Amino acid sequence: MDDIKINRTNTNYSATSRWGNKFKEDVLPKKYECALCHKKYATPFERMQCEFACTKKQDLYEKSVKIIQEKRNREIERQRLAKEDTDKIQKEYQELINHVNKHWTEFNESVYLDGKCYGHNESANLYSNFYKQFFEF
Repeated sequence: MDDIKINRTNTNYSATSRWGNKFKEDVLPKKYECALCHKKYATPFERMQCEFACTKKQDLYEKSVKIIQEKRNREIERQRLAKEDTDKIQKEYQELINHVNKHWTEFNESVYLDGKCYGHNESANLYSNFYKQFFEF
């Protein structure tokens, strides 16, 4: 048995050293491509790891985009409802001023709201007293 010698030929797929069996990455042809980022790899295992990492990144990105879009939609809806409410308040306020002025012209007397007196063309006074209660501390 001592007479048998093993002749090892050095090919592109040989080990890098006699202490390990890792292949040189630069020697192996890079023919496996990641389907998501299109990087090329020498082994299918490396490609599979890259695809797994890319899939995780893509899922996180899609989740964050979805969360941002939902927040944006909620904010747009809130702004729309706030504008509708403001328009409704302004319309009702204008109707109140019109009613106070009509009451003054028909009955020639002031209107008392919350202990305050409002008369003809005192819409500015009504406005200042109406919003004053929200700013008092």
